[in-house]
Amino acid sequence: MRRSIFLSVILAFCTAFLFGCGAAEHSSNAVPQQPIAVIDAIPAVDLTKPLVVSTQPDDVELARSIEAIISDSAIRNARWGVFVASLKDGRVLIDRDAQMLFTPASTMKLITSAAGLDMLGPDFRWSTKLQTTSPPAAGRVSGNLYLYGQGSPDLNTAGLERLVDQVRRQGITTIGGGIVADASHFRGDLLGQGWSWEDLQWYYGAPASPLSFNSNFVTLNVTEGEAAVSPRTAPVRVTSEVEYGSGPNTIGVKRELSSDNIRVWGQGPAMSVRVAMADPAMHAASSLQELLRGRGVAVGEPMSVRAWSPFAEREAGNRDDVAAIEGQSLAEAVRGLNKNSVNLTAELVLRTLGREFGRPPEGGNNRRASVRGDDAAGAAVIKRWLAEKGASLQENETIADGSGLSRLNLITPETLGRTLIYASQMPTAGIYRDSLPIAGMDGTLRGRLTSVRGRILAKTGSIYLVNSLAGYALREDETLVFAIIVNNEPRRGDVNALIDQIASLLVTN
Repeated sequence: MRRSIFLSVILAFCTAFLFGCGAAEHSSNAVPQQPIAVIDAIPAVDLTKPLVVSTQPDDVELARSIEAIISDSAIRNARWGVFVASLKDGRVLIDRDAQMLFTPASTMKLITSAAGLDMLGPDFRWSTKLQTTSPPAAGRVSGNLYLYGQGSPDLNTAGLERLVDQVRRQGITTIGGGIVADASHFRGDLLGQGWSWEDLQWYYGAPASPLSFNSNFVTLNVTEGEAAVSPRTAPVRVTSEVEYGSGPNTIGVKRELSSDNIRVWGQGPAMSVRVAMADPAMHAASSLQELLRGRGVAVGEPMSVRAWSPFAEREAGNRDDVAAIEGQSLAEAVRGLNKNSVNLTAELVLRTLGREFGRPPEGGNNRRASVRGDDAAGAAVIKRWLAEKGASLQENETIADGSGLSRLNLITPETLGRTLIYASQMPTAGIYRDSLPIAGMDGTLRGRLTSVRGRILAKTGSIYLVNSLAGYALREDETLVFAIIVNNEPRRGDVNALIDQIASLLVTN
């Protein structure tokens, strides 16, 4: 299969939307970004008790109507899982294979973000530091200057400029060594378990480096046969064999799996796509070096990148900070994560949970836990959290990543629904609710569910053969939690239309 190698105009346009995960969406129509109703203020659902399917006539009729919508459609042969429950009294209105395992796509972010807010707290912030192995003296750092990242999802050029400002205020004019991009804060792989190789070159498959920078992607622009990346200072090598032509675009793009060498070929007038950086830490280091030199700080040796190792982890703890900044709060990060389905942020939250709560205590005898990556540790932390909160009832559910890009995730619709119920009871319930896209108004639901504008707050999900929607449906007299997951169906547009029809019925029936 060669989808990621050969890229037409249509595919280049659609990749920005196909997976429900990416940069913020914008609109020229200003609308109030609030739902027209609110979630029930006093939670009444006890997750320690079984949730019982309702026998109320209206609920039974709703279940029959939704079953008819599915069975009478051309999508009836796909796997459908539907779970709907009331926050008012806990009754289950719809249970269609809700205890079966499904691949959830980006609705997985509902679980990751809820666990993150509940365990780390909304005021948690990631730090980025400049460090040395010995204090600067007479305006000189004798050795290397280490750029140490702790997983901030919003580190950008402006953040590096703030670090450089702190360096210059201390009178530092010379770095005797080089810039070392220290990406050792997280153990384990920077890519999600079970991610398809075809996803890795695109922005939504960017590696979750603890030293992430400018969202870990560059924009590749092809104009009149010339190819270039933005920002131009990014350490990317582009080889272009594009012929300018006015006919249909047949332009192909390929980034090597383990390097930032990009090849572009074919024929067409223009194209613009976002390509993931294989080594975002090196991008951060090169940008820092350029900013330092632009402010009159001499750097003596070449740049380098340090990945995790036991030695690197120990050394980082013994260095001195010469500059430090904090990134956005977790509350702010979760808002972007869910509104715009940002995979990178979800993966950084997962690894942060693993590092903070999933590593065994020093001197512990859990050998396996002591060597696993922070992604695997984060998955174990979230599974434990789900069980403790009464959100998960099955041992065989599988969490492979934090974003839902992996096809190895297996979650039941009921677990998603129970997570939403617990999230409505958390101290951070308002922050969580406000992070969700609002039907017909913002985020990934800006152009969907316009007939029930403002009455559904929900997270979308979409990878190939998987489409999902889960969140809150705001009735006049109660709020429902719902999870709709469809697996094994390639007709994305048709599936989403049917999902939206079902979701709309929850508030209009």
